[in-house]
Amino acid sequence: MIRSLLRQTLWQTIGAGAGQGATMVTNALLARLLGAAGFGVYGFLLGTLNTWALMAQCSTGLLAARYVASYRADEPSRVAKLLSCAAGVTTATGLLAALLLVVVRTEIGEVSVEPGAVNTGIVYVAICLPIATLTLLQAGALAGFQAFRSSAIAALLAAPLFVVLPIVGGVFGGASGAVAGVAVAFVARFAFNQFALHREWPAVLTKPSAADWKWFGTIFASFATPAALTGITMAGSAWLGNLWLLSQEDGTQQLGWVTLGQLLRALITFIPAQIAVVSMAALTRSGRSGSEYSWVLLMSLLLTFGVAAALAVPSLLGLASILEWFGADFVGGLSIARWMVVAAVIESVTIAIYQSLPSRLFMWHSFGLVAVPRDVTFVVLAAMWIPSSQGIGFATAWFASQVVALVGTLVASVVVARRAPGR
Repeated sequence: MIRSLLRQTLWQTIGAGAGQGATMVTNALLARLLGAAGFGVYGFLLGTLNTWALMAQCSTGLLAARYVASYRADEPSRVAKLLSCAAGVTTATGLLAALLLVVVRTEIGEVSVEPGAVNTGIVYVAICLPIATLTLLQAGALAGFQAFRSSAIAALLAAPLFVVLPIVGGVFGGASGAVAGVAVAFVARFAFNQFALHREWPAVLTKPSAADWKWFGTIFASFATPAALTGITMAGSAWLGNLWLLSQEDGTQQLGWVTLGQLLRALITFIPAQIAVVSMAALTRSGRSGSEYSWVLLMSLLLTFGVAAALAVPSLLGLASILEWFGADFVGGLSIARWMVVAAVIESVTIAIYQSLPSRLFMWHSFGLVAVPRDVTFVVLAAMWIPSSQGIGFATAWFASQVVALVGTLVASVVVARRAPGR
């Protein structure tokens, strides 16, 4: 079991590492090219794409990961129906979210000192949004098939495009041009993912019947709805924080510092997130209780904490030098980066423990005990602290919200463990 978990984690890490590595390289080069203020605008636009895509996909990716893993062996006929219904929902919500962004783009741009760049960039984000939303569904389906090798190959093929195209766009069009490059790269990633899915399950899409939609609606309501609400509150609160910070007098530079802090956070939580993807599929396959389930969960937690600590400690020790490499105007964000790095370790532990909730189908517990307290904490503290402390206010609010999330996850995991079958 442990060898299988490690092997699948390795492939998942290679695939996601290609994407994350491309993001790291791109952001490093764009930070030096655009400066702190321009990088802040780019960070806001890219954050808008990521958060709105996360909200628009309504957790169909997580639903696919959970139920494809369950059905592919025992009820394979349901896999195509599940993915077809999920694709229909995801396409519709992605298009609606894109339309909404286009409608409100002027109001969003007006809060920034660079409304032209923000307004233009939002248009590129809206164009890309439906495709980006569908790639999240594809990633979940590939995880459910445990097709980590195929997913890794698709990511490796797309990775160079996520470096070259945003850099070219940044050179010729600044922050908004860089986002246009990201949008084009997403189209390629969608095509590569679709090819990987076809190899794993040739009959991926079918025309769902009325009965299929009724069945899908049942599992969507019980599983994806609370997960979607969790994604909406998480992504929405983070995006609001970015928007509030962008509206401050020195908002673009402050957001540039926060974006770099978020980049370091993503680096630390990256491998823990991949371990979680693999472990949730393994937990689902092993049943909802028993010694095998407990063993997988324990190994996931130990691996996660070890990796996060191994990355965070040297990052904290060399943080000043890391920021200097990005450019002299990033050094002012040292305190922000420290808060984000420490918060990343707490977040990594939370990610590992959290997998006990979706694997056991206790998604409403996740929403009520984890997501709501975490995201309300961040919104309230960010609203209080950003006007007076700007980037530091954002980072400390983020740290506090991660502490609340860890406590909520521990409470929720104890509750669901007591209600798990076999107890």
